[in-house]
Amino acid sequence: MERFGGYSLSVLFALVIHALLVLGLFLNVDTDQHLIQPRDNIINATVLTVDDSAPAPAVPVTPSEAPAQAAPPAPNPETTRLKQQQNEDRARIADEKQRKLVAEQKAKTAAAQKAKQQAELAKAKALADQQRADQAKAKAEAETRKAEAQAKAKQAADAAAKKRADQARAEAAKKAKQDAEARAKRLADQERKRLEDEAKAKAAAKAAEDKARADELARAAAAEDAALAAIASQRLARSIASAIDQKVRRQWRVPPSSDGLEVQVRISLTPTGDVVGVSVTDSSGSPAFDRSARSAIERASPFDEVRTLSSKEFESNFRRFAMIFRP
Repeated sequence: MERFGGYSLSVLFALVIHALLVLGLFLNVDTDQHLIQPRDNIINATVLTVDDSAPAPAVPVTPSEAPAQAAPPAPNPETTRLKQQQNEDRARIADEKQRKLVAEQKAKTAAAQKAKQQAELAKAKALADQQRADQAKAKAEAETRKAEAQAKAKQAADAAAKKRADQARAEAAKKAKQDAEARAKRLADQERKRLEDEAKAKAAAKAAEDKARADELARAAAAEDAALAAIASQRLARSIASAIDQKVRRQWRVPPSSDGLEVQVRISLTPTGDVVGVSVTDSSGSPAFDRSARSAIERASPFDEVRTLSSKEFESNFRRFAMIFRP
């Protein structure tokens, strides 16, 4: 008891804690080796806290996930990381254990050499050292937590800034696309309208040209028809005039001694061919010769030939016309 009396209770407590940690790590490694079986399906898992003093939680494997004959699985990144961390923890604990064993040996040697009166001083010093270590550890942990919080805050701020920048770029690209589409549509509409106007202008010009050509052809046809109609009308008028002349001459009783005489009379007809007036416009000088001409016209009346004429042809040629009588 006197031998242990010179050591700090905190040193002894630390040794016990480290021994338990080493034991827990070995148990944890064995448990992981038994629980993790080969499987095809990958189970996504997230390790929230790794406690050096407790076994790592086992990853559950349902029966449906384990095939009857599974091929060797690909290394699980999470398991590899945990094992690597465990190896680092074991190395660190072993190193700490070695350092502490050396320190303990030195302390034991120093304690054996020193007088019992220095035990209380060593105990107080060890307690102060432990307190300073605890304070330093607490400060380091606080600084670590602060740094992690700052890093998370910076990461969140960077993510938010990136998100805003991405949104701004997306909105700018969207607006640029919309502007380009609107400009393309406007240009397409303008081009379509220009082509439509050009087509309309060409169509209107062609229609005007066609109409002018058609009008010209129509006028030419009308003129030709009018000329043909005039010729036909003249032929018909001459034919009817010849028929009237023959009919009148068949009824003419030429007086004797009429050689060399000539009389011109003017005849007025109705559309039905009836004679409504006969007048001498150029007398022969012989009343008997003039009367014979008038009598021939009256006896030959009516002149039914004029009934086949149109109103215009009748008015133009036979409403009033002249005849010359020569023996």
